[in-house]
Amino acid sequence: MGYTLPKNLMQKLGVEKLRIYATADNLGLWSKRQGFDPRVAMAGSDNEYGGYSPMRVISGGINLTF
Repeated sequence: MGYTLPKNLMQKLGVEKLRIYATADNLGLWSKRQGFDPRVAMAGSDNEYGGYSPMRVISGGINLTF
């Protein structure tokens, strides 16, 4: 998701372009299934519960052009 500020506002500040953005991965899982987490696979030769759920990643930034 991102937003580019209007050019008329940016010209007053001496900036050509300003864009603010954010991105996110694995924010949540909605499932009717109870118990086993469907995002995680069974792994290993002895059928142990292998691995962790995927990490939640949230990042953002600013693109500034003079």
